[in-house]
Amino acid sequence: MKKVILYITVLFLLSACGKSTQKQPDQIKIGLVNWIGYTPFYIAQEQGYFEKYGIEVELIRIEDVGLRRQAIASGKIDAVALTLDAMIVARDNDIPVKSVLALDQSNGGDGILVNSSVNSIQELVGQKVAYQTGQPSQLFLYEILRQHQMDFDDIEPVLMDADRAGAAFIGQQLEAEVTG
Repeated sequence: MKKVILYITVLFLLSACGKSTQKQPDQIKIGLVNWIGYTPFYIAQEQGYFEKYGIEVELIRIEDVGLRRQAIASGKIDAVALTLDAMIVARDNDIPVKSVLALDQSNGGDGILVNSSVNSIQELVGQKVAYQTGQPSQLFLYEILRQHQMDFDDIEPVLMDADRAGAAFIGQQLEAEVTG
């Protein structure tokens, strides 16, 4: 299975280089976030698969959504690993990205962590709820609130990345944190 995933990753990178009639780039810079779903890129790099196929790949961690969009829009990176929702947001911001490979499908990995005083979604009204904007956690929260006839105006949104949100939740600075 690992070889299949690595082979697909290499094919993705080859397709990202453009048509065969064009000169292949000396290096491909891929922007990505720290997420387990992007592990095949790191494995392919460590195992020498890129080198085997004559591709020099630089993996660049860019955790901030805005900085990732800027990097791909300005050409500082050649490709970006995105979730489908982040790709839609990028395209809505006139960044001409296109999907060339699906690495993962998640079903059930998202959730909302709440402190012990919260027993239902409705009890989040007026409470601090952390999520990362433009990421699956925002869409997940939107859908959960919608299902309970609520919206973002009903909570006190706290926009922060997952690492900071986790620390704030553990430090009891938030009533809830959306994972995704």
